[in-house]
Amino acid sequence: QKYGVLGRSLDQNRWLNRNSVIVKFVNYLRYIRIQENGIARYRNMDTLPTFQESQVHPWIIVNYKFVLREMIHLSCQHGATPIVIRYATWGHPPLELFSDLSVDVAREERVLVCDMQASFEQAGGRMKDLFIHTGFHVTPKGAEVFAEKIFQTILRENERVSRRNLSESQGGPNGTR
Repeated sequence: QKYGVLGRSLDQNRWLNRNSVIVKFVNYLRYIRIQENGIARYRNMDTLPTFQESQVHPWIIVNYKFVLREMIHLSCQHGATPIVIRYATWGHPPLELFSDLSVDVAREERVLVCDMQASFEQAGGRMKDLFIHTGFHVTPKGAEVFAEKIFQTILRENERVSRRNLSESQGGPNGTR
């Protein structure tokens, strides 16, 4: 068995998209089809489409978890504090599955989780107002909600680390030496 490999440079990840006229043309045609077919359906949707986890091959799930763990470990090795985002969606159940899987891995690895789904639900209004027709790309209003939640998550973590450092400098959790 082989797992996915975490791409570490732009050339490994998107070289054909940047350099191939044929790939650019195919992507353009695909975009037009999405525009024609997807937007009309999206605008008229009142309920979410049904989706079952069984529609995703188990190996994809295992591979996703493995690669996410590798990304978390790579970030930690380079001194970063990873934040895993439980991304919010409207009308894109497969993305919800992978957002939930991300949270599971983050909790196992004990890294920060930023729950965007809850933030978008608390933002008020309709979810359609926060997302464009794709169901997972945000509108300007959605971007504001997203940025505020990330900011609050980082701020809370900084405060927690500061309190811990202060407590340790005073001789322990009770402040005694």
